[in-house]
Formats: sequence, C-alpha cells, structure tokens
Amino acid sequence: MLNTINKTGAIPATDKAILPVKTKPTSIDKPASNTLPLTTEEKKLREQCETVIQKNLQGTFELGEAFEIIRDDRLYRNDYDTFEEYCRECWGISKTHVNRHIQFHRCEKYLTEQQSNVPLSIPTKESQVRAIADLKPEQWIEIAAEVKEQVGDGEATAGDFQQARQKLYSESKKTSAQNPIETKPVKPKIITPTFDTNGFKFAELKKDADRLRTLYDSPNVSAKQEGLKIIAKFQKIFDNLAMLQSANTNGKEMK
Repeated sequence: MLNTINKTGAIPATDKAILPVKTKPTSIDKPASNTLPLTTEEKKLREQCETVIQKNLQGTFELGEAFEIIRDDRLYRNDYDTFEEYCRECWGISKTHVNRHIQFHRCEKYLTEQQSNVPLSIPTKESQVRAIADLKPEQWIEIAAEVKEQVGDGEATAGDFQQARQKLYSESKKTSAQNPIETKPVKPKIITPTFDTNGFKFAELKKDADRLRTLYDSPNVSAKQEGLKIIAKFQKIFDNLAMLQSANTNGKEMK
C-alpha cells in the first residue's frame, strides 16, 4: 500500500507522506538500545510520521501505520516516558483509541497481502474494517471472502462487512440463546454392542490423530471440514468402546 521513506528523510511531494510497507522501518539503522536518545534519522522519521498523523486525524489506514511505527520504535522517547503519555499530551487522544487505529491498519494490510491466495473484498474505509477488526485474522479472511462473493467487483460498504460477520458468526449463537436446549435425565439402556474391537488398528488411529493436528492448525476451511470428519470418526470409535465396556460391566453385575 505504501512505499519506503527515502534515506534523506524528505517527505515525497504527494498529498500524503509515504511510509514503509513493513511494520517497522528498515531504511534506518536503529541504535543498540531504544532507550538512547533519538538519532538524526529517527528524528526525521518521527517528523514524517507526525506529518501523516496531522493530515489524517479523522481516521485513515495511514494514521494507524504512522502511530504503529512511532509506538514500536519508541520514537517518542526523547520527550515522553510512555506511548500513552505521548498520545495524550501530543495529540489529545487515548492510547486505546490509537491502538484501535493501528488494528484497523493491520487488518487492511493483512487482507491486502492475502488477496493473492483467495478472492477477497479489501476494505477501503475504516468504517468497513471497524466491523471485523476485533476478530481473528482467519475470520477476517472468511468475512472478506463472503463479502466478495456477495458484491463481486462492486464497491462494498460497511454494512456488507457487518452482514457477512453476522451471517458467519452470529446467527448460530443467537438461535442457541433464543432457543436453549433443555436437558433431561435419561435412564440408561442396556445396548448389545455390535462393535468389534479387533476391527480397527491403533496405527491407523495414530495416523489420523497426526493428520488431525495438521488440519487443526490450518486456516483453510476445507481442511477444517476434513478435521471434523476425523473427529466424528474418533467419536464413533470411543462411543462404541464405551458401550462395550458398559455391557460387560452390566453382565458381570447380573451374574
């Protein structure tokens, strides 16, 4: 989204100062300890970041990126002890508010980087990101993919992102809350097991378990579906083993 700042420290002649693409600038050499006074290059970088902040206080992704650089590199340390004090005294806003803008920037940046892997609707306004920024990155992708499917090449709105979030993550929870399932005690029944304990191999179960761990760590939706199938397979085996054990116990008690 943004280009790297030139080493001379000059702000390019555009309507917005240009910041590094990466979270932390790489165009300057950092001091051995970030508790030392700012170097000349760090002072120039801070000035550029604050120019961006001044132009974008109403809220843009550039605002969050500029604050993130100042926070992570402690470019405020010459004049302020903490980032919270810097935000409050220099800009009159809370650290919580600033961190929210930083999160907006991170969300937009992450989705932009991931769109080469899956079709996504990339937010262009903070109002769109605000609807999903508190979720996990893998959920950002699922929602952005849902919005892309709904609007296609059209321009998405904040409402589109909010509706996609509700569709994917709120409807099932809302239904459960409105219609709680009443649980009643059930009398145990003696079931004649039909499960043959010799019918499966533990080596196969271990292979499935190792595969399940790989699928669990994957952000891919289809991989998670495959993982759920393996879990169901395990559950069936364990249920049958439990029935077999229960039948054996009941048989011993009747003798």
